[in-house]
Amino acid sequence: MFGCCAYQGAAARGGMAWAVVDRTARPPRLKEVLRRDEKAQAKEIVECMDVFREEGVEAAFLFAFESYSYPYSPDPPYDLDLAAYGVVRCLPDGSWRPKEAFHAYAAWPHS
Repeated sequence: MFGCCAYQGAAARGGMAWAVVDRTARPPRLKEVLRRDEKAQAKEIVECMDVFREEGVEAAFLFAFESYSYPYSPDPPYDLDLAAYGVVRCLPDGSWRPKEAFHAYAAWPHS
């Protein structure tokens, strides 16, 4: 399993990049100021896939398509989508919109 959140510095935090959300707050909010960086999320995913191909990995699970429990908000402290591994941005109404990582994954040569 591999993936990356969509904020600057998320790749360095690896599997703990989601831990920037204070789930005890009502409503949940980010613990720190983060800067959205969908290009970095897309770059990390593509670089991982390139390494997997070079190393002969037969299969890997991209984590994740969506993260409904971490919805997007235009209010920065409540934009939990920044801490989501999903390649789509989940909106409060339950719909979603592709992030740059979605398009990068789709464009990557899978064969």
